[in-house]
Amino acid sequence: MALPESIKIGGFIYRVEIGTDDVGLAERSHSAETNHKKQIIVFASGYVARRPKSLLHELLHCMTEITDLDREWGDKEETYVERIGGVLFAIFKDNPDLLRYWLED
Repeated sequence: MALPESIKIGGFIYRVEIGTDDVGLAERSHSAETNHKKQIIVFASGYVARRPKSLLHELLHCMTEITDLDREWGDKEETYVERIGGVLFAIFKDNPDLLRYWLED
């Protein structure tokens, strides 16, 4: 399944792009990065296998930005997002019907 072109997060629409900033991402060893001011999530053209987990990771960063948790968490934001994201990703992988349950009317 392809990445969506945009994702609505709260009241904001974030564009999703691939390979628009490969050099910067590669220098920082990131497979994805979010620019909140431009409302864009950028994926490196490589790291295809890591995209699902990276997308969840970046969405969590967007959520912390929108809720101001990024200010409360300060320099621990990356650690918290990594830890929560890893567990949440495993929950979704281990329980694929969970999202369908929430989306049923």
